[in-house]
Amino acid sequence: MQWWQYLIISVVTVCLGAFLGYWFNRRGMESERATIEARALESAILAIFAEVEANKEIASRPFTGKQLPFLTEMWNLYKGHIDKLPEEIAQPIHKLYIDIIHANAIVSYDLHKLPYGSGYLDDQYKGMCSEIAKQAALVIESLTNMKSLKDR
Repeated sequence: MQWWQYLIISVVTVCLGAFLGYWFNRRGMESERATIEARALESAILAIFAEVEANKEIASRPFTGKQLPFLTEMWNLYKGHIDKLPEEIAQPIHKLYIDIIHANAIVSYDLHKLPYGSGYLDDQYKGMCSEIAKQAALVIESLTNMKSLKDR
């Protein structure tokens, strides 16, 4: 063989190796990305689940004259992940947290504007608590029925 034939074979071999390496690397990255996104969604669901349980506990407590704020930290962190869930699960979660934010606004208003507890919004707060407790129970049931939580 001539030297130029060795050169052509070497160049073709290098190009073929580079192409195959790129192709296998790309397939691996797509698989890894899907795995990372699935794990992130699962951790978001578990965090929201725990927070909904805690909010259900807060809403179910008997009213003692002091309005208690609801938790929203996990919602603030993971609300973008909720849209990846099926509609029949995501919609009740959104509705629950809209009511929780409304109840927290009542608590905040009473705390800052009426520091001596006039009780002006107590009836509305108690009504919101009973509604939040019902919604939280539905959300907990729907999240529990998801396959990812059943495996835990």
